[in-house]
Amino acid sequence: MSFFIIPMEGAGTKLDPLREKYVPALGVDRAIVDHDDNAIVWADTTPAQDAALALNADVIVVPPLDDLVALGATQAELEAISIPAQWITAAMTYRDVLRALVGIAQLIQRTEGLGFKLKLAGNLDLTMAQIPVDIRQALADASDQLGLDRSTIVGTTTVRAALRILGKQFLDGRGVRLGDL
Repeated sequence: MSFFIIPMEGAGTKLDPLREKYVPALGVDRAIVDHDDNAIVWADTTPAQDAALALNADVIVVPPLDDLVALGATQAELEAISIPAQWITAAMTYRDVLRALVGIAQLIQRTEGLGFKLKLAGNLDLTMAQIPVDIRQALADASDQLGLDRSTIVGTTTVRAALRILGKQFLDGRGVRLGDL
C-alpha cells in the first residue's frame, strides 16, 4: 500500500470523468482525494507497480509515512504543482504532511460543494481581500462546516497562509481518512 500525488485527467463529464492518471489502469483498490489539479492517492500497489508509477515524471511517490520528510525536496515538489508547502518542517513525518494536505483538499472540496472553486495555481500569494468575495465567503462557510478556527485569518492573510492555518488544525486533532493514513 502506497501513497502518491498524481495529476488528474479527464474532462469532468459523464463520459470522461475526472480521475487520477495511471492508477485506474492498474486495477488495484484505491482511494483518492483531489487537490485542485492533482490527487492524493492511496493505492494497494505492489513494489513493482510503485516502481512503474515512479517512472512518470508527473508522479510524486510518497516515501514511508513514518519517515521524516526530506524538507527541501518535499517543499520543492509540492510548490511546483501549486500545493503550498512553506509550513512543512524537518521534524515532520510524511504522515503529518499528508494529513494536512488531505485536510486542505477536503476544505477545497467543501468550497466546491458550495458552488465555488478555489484555484490554487497563481492564487497562493494573493491576500484574502484580493480573492473574489463569493469564494472568500465559501472558504469561510466551508471552514465553519468543518469546525475549523478561522479567527486569525484576515483580509491581509495570504491564501497560502490561510491554508497553512487551516491545514495545521488537521495535524492538531481534526481527523482525515484516506487509506491507512
